[in-house]
Amino acid sequence: MTIFTIILIVFINLVPAYFISKDAEKRNMNAPAWFAISLLFSLVGMLLYLIVRNPIVKYENKNTKYDDLKKCPECAEEIKKAAIVCRFCGYRYPHEKTDLIEQSEKMKTIIFPFNVKVIENETPVYNEETNKSKIIKRLKKDEIITVLSEHGEFNEWLKVEIENQSGYLLKYDVGM
Repeated sequence: MTIFTIILIVFINLVPAYFISKDAEKRNMNAPAWFAISLLFSLVGMLLYLIVRNPIVKYENKNTKYDDLKKCPECAEEIKKAAIVCRFCGYRYPHEKTDLIEQSEKMKTIIFPFNVKVIENETPVYNEETNKSKIIKRLKKDEIITVLSEHGEFNEWLKVEIENQSGYLLKYDVGM
C-alpha cells in the first residue's frame, strides 16, 4: 500500500464522519461520539447513525423579553405593555378599563373597611386623616394577605404594595 492509498482511505472515512458529526450536532446528539463511531466503523457506523438519529431540533425564538413591551410616545423608551405611567418621563397613558382597574375596584370593597383608599390606575394609599395606630391594630401584615386571598385572586403588585404600606406604618408609627 502506498501512502497515497492510505491517505485516500483516511480521507474517504474522515469526510463522511465530519458531516455525520455536524448533522448529529444539529439533531442535539453527541457529535464527538458519532464522529468516532463513523470514523472507526466506516460504512456500518454511517448506517447505524442513519437508523438511530433524532429529528432536527428547531429552536423557536421565544424571546418574550420584547413581546410585552411598548414604546412611550413622549420619551420613546420601551416599557411594559401593562404600564399605565411611563417610568422614565411620567407620561400617563389614557386608561382603558383593564383587568388591573377592575381588580382595584374589587379591592375597594375589601380594603375600604381598613381605611385604605384605592384610586384607579394608582397603588393603594392610606388615608392621611385616619388614625394610623387604630388601622395597624386592626390590620396586620399577615391578615392583609389572608383577606386578599379569601376574596379571589389579585395581582401580586397590589399585595406587595399593601404589605409595603403596612410595613411602613408599623415601622414609623409610635402611637401604638
